[in-house]
Amino acid sequence: AEAKAAEARAAEEARAAEKARAAEARAAEKARAAEEARAAEARAAEEARAAEARAAEEARAAEEARAAAEARAAEARAAEARAAEAKATEARAAEARAAEEARAAEEARAAEEARAAEARAAEARAAEEAGAAEARAEEARAAEARAAEEAEAAEKARAAEEAKAAEAKAAEAKAAEEARIAEARAAEKARAGEEARAAEARVVEEAKAAGEARAAEEARAAEEARAAEEARAAEEARAAEARAAEEARAAEEARATEEARATEEARPAEARAAKEARALDNTANLYLSKGELKKAYRHYQQALKIHRELGQREEEAQDLRNIGLIYKTKGLPDEALDCQRHALNISRGIGDREGEASALGNIGITYRDIGEPGKALGHLEQAVGIFEEIGAKIEIDKAKRVIERITQSMERK
Repeated sequence: AEAKAAEARAAEEARAAEKARAAEARAAEKARAAEEARAAEARAAEEARAAEARAAEEARAAEEARAAAEARAAEARAAEARAAEAKATEARAAEARAAEEARAAEEARAAEEARAAEARAAEARAAEEAGAAEARAEEARAAEARAAEEAEAAEKARAAEEAKAAEAKAAEAKAAEEARIAEARAAEKARAGEEARAAEARVVEEAKAAGEARAAEEARAAEEARAAEEARAAEEARAAEARAAEEARAAEEARATEEARATEEARPAEARAAKEARALDNTANLYLSKGELKKAYRHYQQALKIHRELGQREEEAQDLRNIGLIYKTKGLPDEALDCQRHALNISRGIGDREGEASALGNIGITYRDIGEPGKALGHLEQAVGIFEEIGAKIEIDKAKRVIERITQSMERK
C-alpha cells in the first residue's frame, strides 16, 4: 500500500512536474511572444517615427511650396492691384472728364418736361440719316420763315418809324408855321399899335388946339384899344402854342402806339426763335453725350447765333461753355480757353454766379490738361468758392476731387 501510495505520489509529482514544465514552456512561449510583441512594437514605433519624419519633411516641403505659391500669388495680386489702381486712376480721370463734359447734358436732362419732350423728338429725328436731313431741312425752312417774318416786321417797323417821323416833321412844320403866323400877326398888331401910337401922337398934336381934355380922352381910348389888341395877340399866340403842344402829344402817342404794335408783332417771332434755339441746344447735348462732336458743335453754333440775336445772355454763355468743352476734347486748348473766358465775362456781367463758377472750373480743367497745374488750381479754387456760396454740393465735390488729384500729381513730381 505504501509502495502504491509512493507510486501514486511519484506519478502525481511527475504529473505536477510535467504540468510545471508545460507551464514553464507556456511561460517561455508567452515570454517569446511578449518579446516579439515588444520587438514588433519597437519596429512599429521606429516605422511610426520614420513615417512622422517623412510626413514632417513632406509637410515642410508642402509648406514651403505653399508659401512660394502664396508669395507668387501675392505678387500676382499686387501686380493686378497695381494694374487695377492704374486703370482705376485712368477711369477716375476719364470719369472726371466725362462728368465735366456731360455737365451740359445733365443740366439739359434736369430741364422742364417740355424741353425733355423736345429733346426726345430731336433724338428721334437724329436717329436716321434721313431724319437728320429732314431735321436740317426743317431747321433751314424755319430759319428762312423766321428771317422772312423778321424782315417783314423790320420793314413794318421802318415804315412805321418813317411814318411817325413824317408825322412828327409835319406837326413840327405846322407848329412852326402857326408860330410864324402868330409872330406875323403879333408883328402886324405891333405895327398897328405903332401906327396907332403915331396917330395918337398926331391926334394929340392936332388936339392941342382943341383942348387938352379931348386929347387925353382920345389918348386913353387909343391906349385901351392898343392894350386890347395886344391882349388878343397874346391870347392867339398862347392858343397857337397850345395847339402845337397838343399836336406834338398826339404825334408822340401815335409813335408810342406804333412802337407797341411793332413790339407785339415781334413777340411771336421771338418766341418761335427761342423755342428753336432750345431744340438746337437739346439736340447738341444729345450729340455731345454720344461723342459726335462735329454735329454737337454745329448745333451749338446755330443756337448761339439765335441767343445772341434775341439778347439771351445766359443761354449765350452756356453755349460758349459747351463749345469750349468740344474744343478741349478735340485738343484745341487755346480755342477752348477763349470760349470759356468769353462765357466767364458774360456771366459776370449779368450776375450769373453759377455760370461764372462753371466757366472758372472749365478753365481750370483746361489748364490741367495742358500741364499748368498752378493756374488750374487757382481757377478751380475760385469755382469752389462760388459753388459753396450758392450751395451747389455736387459741383463742389467734383471740383474738390479734381483739385485733390492735381495736388497729388504735383506732390509725386
